Amino acid sequence: MKYGESVFDIVYLLFAVIAGIIILCLRRDKIGKLMGYAVLILGCGDAFHLVPRVLN
Repeated sequence: MKYGESVFDIVYLLFAVIAGIIILCLRRDKIGKLMGYAVLILGCGDAFHLVPRVLN
């Protein structure tokens, strides 16, 4: 059961960071940039508590 949670956490973090980068690259308007930065901040913020859980 622990491996499933770790795999999910890794996939979630990768998806959040990659989606944020893609949104920032593709969208040029103000709302698009805001969405891209929001997704990146969410992914990086979640990394602070998910990375130690994966490493444990």
